Amino acid sequence: MKTVDKVSLMLPWPALLFILLTGLACYVHVLPGEFISDDFRFIAHNPVITQLRYHDLWSSFNARFLVGLTFMLNYHLHGLTPHGYHLFSLFFHMVNAALIFVFCRETVRLVNLRRPDAPLSPCKIAWLAMGIFLCHPVQTQAVSFIAQRGTVMVTAWYLLAHILYMKGRSEKCPFWLATVFVPLLLGFITKEIIITAGATLVLCEWLIVRPVLAEKRGAMPWLSAYMLAALIFPVIFFQSKSSATINFQHLMGINMFEWKVLLTEVNVLVTYLRLFVAPVGLRADYYYPITHSILEPRFLMAVGVLGVLIWTAVANRRKRPLIAYGLGWFFITKSVEFVGVSFGLRNLIYENWLYLSMAGLCLSAGYVWSMLIRREMMFRVTAAVLVIVLGLAAHTRNYVWINEIDHYTDLVAKEPRFPSAYLGLSDAYLRQGMRREGVQALEEAIRLKPDFAHALNNLARFRWEAGLLDEAVALNERALKADPALVPAYYNQAYMAFELGENERSAAAYRRYLEFHPDDLTAHYHIAQVFFALGDKESARRHLLATRELAIRQGQPEWSAAAERDLEGM
Repeated sequence: MKTVDKVSLMLPWPALLFILLTGLACYVHVLPGEFISDDFRFIAHNPVITQLRYHDLWSSFNARFLVGLTFMLNYHLHGLTPHGYHLFSLFFHMVNAALIFVFCRETVRLVNLRRPDAPLSPCKIAWLAMGIFLCHPVQTQAVSFIAQRGTVMVTAWYLLAHILYMKGRSEKCPFWLATVFVPLLLGFITKEIIITAGATLVLCEWLIVRPVLAEKRGAMPWLSAYMLAALIFPVIFFQSKSSATINFQHLMGINMFEWKVLLTEVNVLVTYLRLFVAPVGLRADYYYPITHSILEPRFLMAVGVLGVLIWTAVANRRKRPLIAYGLGWFFITKSVEFVGVSFGLRNLIYENWLYLSMAGLCLSAGYVWSMLIRREMMFRVTAAVLVIVLGLAAHTRNYVWINEIDHYTDLVAKEPRFPSAYLGLSDAYLRQGMRREGVQALEEAIRLKPDFAHALNNLARFRWEAGLLDEAVALNERALKADPALVPAYYNQAYMAFELGENERSAAAYRRYLEFHPDDLTAHYHIAQVFFALGDKESARRHLLATRELAIRQGQPEWSAAAERDLEGM
């Protein structure tokens, strides 16, 4: 029977010091940076985080409740000053680097028990894996883009669950196995990717733990319970609608599964691996070519690359389990986006989607590096050079996360034919009061993609404000025709219809909008005016009462007073 040492949860102080100093060196200049893109949606323009009302926070963030809670905490500590938000995200990134060290060290220690004649160096592999994870420039989107804090947070719960599982199994301790549920449950209210944790825990048992333990069956009840717990997430997420996060329930009801997108995601997986190996040409978003046929050379090449990797993982599952484990971790953690984007739920590729998968890739990379370079001094020198190069690249990349206009200017320079890049640049200009430049960017987006619904809807608003009413209405109709799921377009349609005296049409559009944003007090107030104009005082009163209640809950006294005045005048 093999003797299994206890899994240690401790981090050596040199590693802690390295994480602190290196993390700050890579990210310190981002701390005073501006809010960018979705930061405004989740933070600056989200009144829910300004009030200590947890029911409203749940309604707004739903299954990302814990992320919203940290935004609320940041707001009450720092207001809308971005540095506190950046610091919190960087703190979690450093925590993850520490967890990567422990995770890799203890994984290698368990693997060593099956090869006492040629043991690996747990700390050597852990140091390199931690350095790559901490300093890799592809990580900057998840860390420096505040709105992606959920990705950084859920990775902490994910890694902690696996560390606790290895500790519980190696010590045959039910207490530690039970504690795995704590990070899993925290993950369920952080981000949806946690649903894959059950599968990676099974992979950990199969490749890492079971081969070195005499007792084989004790894991099955626990693993079954973890897999069952993973079902909690979809139940929570689909039970209620969220006003601040993406409404997947609505989108899945409208968008259809697309095979060509699924085929494209095969290419995307290879792109993620390329970004890990050679992180050049990084950008906030990608104008990624769609695959239309399985006979396209790029698709066939991607299938070949992935096939070789899968074969490598299977062939090495016994002799080199760290390769199989790292690759298996990558494929499992990418599965949610791989399937999800096929329903049109998101864009095809984001760098922050690689953040969690990096844990497995870094483990495998540390192992491969240690096998290729066996001389201790040479390993240390080359590993140090690698981490320094990655750190410098991360430091440089972070400059595009400081200023929103610079951020989108960089994207436009790299993707000059990407309509979404110009839409983002337009928003950045408009937030700085640069209206002319913002409208020009919208016009360029529409020139590149005439049916670009978001750009059409935004331009409709500016044409309306310029007094070009017919053009504004036409643009709004084009937006809704291009994308019936574009909820903000219904708000604009309702407003314009009311101003034109088309009250029935206005009421219908407001109702449609409120289906997906039931906590928008301005929509309740305006639809009340529409119903009053239609002579439906009961409906008007109901929405004014809703306006007053929401205004009180969201700390908007001016709206509460306006609703009260209208109620008294009825």
